[in-house]
Amino acid sequence: MTNSTMPIMASIVLSGIATFMINPFLALELMQKGQSAGQVGLILGVLSGFGLARSSIIGRINARFGSKPLSVLGMLMRAAGLLVFLFETNTVMYVCFAIIASLGSAAANLGVKTELMRQSTDRRLVVMRSIAVNAGALVGPAVGAILYLVLPFDDILLICISAYVLLAFGLLPLRFKPPEDLGGVSPSVQRSGTGHDRMEPAFVMVIMLTVMYWLIYSQWSLVVPLSAYAGFGVQTGANAIYIGNAVFILAVQYPCWCMRCTMFAIRRFSLWALRVSFPLS
Repeated sequence: MTNSTMPIMASIVLSGIATFMINPFLALELMQKGQSAGQVGLILGVLSGFGLARSSIIGRINARFGSKPLSVLGMLMRAAGLLVFLFETNTVMYVCFAIIASLGSAAANLGVKTELMRQSTDRRLVVMRSIAVNAGALVGPAVGAILYLVLPFDDILLICISAYVLLAFGLLPLRFKPPEDLGGVSPSVQRSGTGHDRMEPAFVMVIMLTVMYWLIYSQWSLVVPLSAYAGFGVQTGANAIYIGNAVFILAVQYPCWCMRCTMFAIRRFSLWALRVSFPLS
C-alpha cells in the first residue's frame, strides 16, 4: 500500500454516503415531479446502467490517460448530471443528464478501483474496497433519513452534489501510479489461429454474469422505494431497507474467516480461469 491508499478508501466511503443519501428518495421525488412509474424506471435504469455498459470505452481512456484524471473528471460529471433532479423538467432531459451522471459514476469508480489494484497486489484490498462501499451504503441512508426530517430533498441533493465536487478536488493532491504500457494488447483478447482477435472464454463468462447481475440490481432503485412507501407509508421507509441490506452484507464480509474464504474463492476462480483461457497443450 502507498500513502494515498487510505485517503482513496476514505473517498470511497464518503462517495458512498453521498450516493445513498439520495438514492432511496429519487424514485418518489421523480414521480412527484410528474414522471410516471415507467418513466422513472427508464431514468433510474439509465442512471445506474449506462456508464457500466460503456465500461470498455472508459477502460481504454483509463489505460491511456491514467486513473487520476478519470476519477476527478468522473466525480465532477456525476455532480453535474445530478443537478437536473433539482428541477421539474421532461423525461428526455432527465435521461440526458442521467447519462452524464452514470458515465461520471462509472469513470470515478473504475479509476479509483484501478488505482487501488495498481497500488497493491494483495487481493484483500478487493474485500476492503467492498467493505468501504458498503460502509457508505450503511451510513448514507441513515444520514439521508435524518436530514429528510429537517431539510427538503433539494437541499439534501445539493449537499450530495457538493460532496462529489469536494471529493474531486480532494483527489487532486494524491499521487496516482501511471498506467501500464501494454503495447496496445488487451489481456482479455487472444489471437486466434485465423489471425482474428477473440475474447478469452473466462472473460466472456464474467461479462455475461456481470450483465445479468446488474439487470437484476438495476430494479432495486425503483422497486424498493415504491414498495417501502406502500408498506410503511413514509418516504424514508426505503432507507430502512437500504440500511438493513448494508448491515447484512457487512456482517458477512467483515469477519476474518469470511475474508479468508473470499480470498480462497478468488484464487480458485483465477486458477480455473487461467486453465480455461490458456489450456496446456
